[in-house]
Amino acid sequence: MIVVGVDPGGAHTGIVALADGELFEWSITDRTGELNGYILGVARAVTETIASMTERSRSPALLAVEDLNPPTPHMGLTNPQHVMDASRVIGALVVMSRPVGCDLVMVPPGGHGSNPLATYPPELIGVNETKGTGHLRHCRSAYDVAQAAPTYHAFSRAESRPT
Repeated sequence: MIVVGVDPGGAHTGIVALADGELFEWSITDRTGELNGYILGVARAVTETIASMTERSRSPALLAVEDLNPPTPHMGLTNPQHVMDASRVIGALVVMSRPVGCDLVMVPPGGHGSNPLATYPPELIGVNETKGTGHLRHCRSAYDVAQAAPTYHAFSRAESRPT
């Protein structure tokens, strides 16, 4: 099974591709300018990753995107802009998943990318990283999202079947 996992953000988006549970590709898209250009760059990177993986494997990919919790006063948000920007990235990925021809599953947030560093493939750990707070944390989060995706996909398919 091919799974492309995405940790969407308003400033950095981690993208990983797993083939039968093994890391195959990874990338980070960083925002360097205005939001619309960044969103297009994320969509392009995800589309290219899906195309690359499906071409190699000749099987469809599952696109797994980490969802967001709705902001609450308890989150201590003084500026919700980053949540709004990440929401726009998620919306673009949802829209682009249909024409690309892959199933989409939204994976609830829940500490993705925060496991001990030793549990991740070495490629997803920065050279001088010791605490898990480096730039590659976005890819580790996408990795966890991709790992969880088949379970959430099975649940969503089961829930949508008529009884």
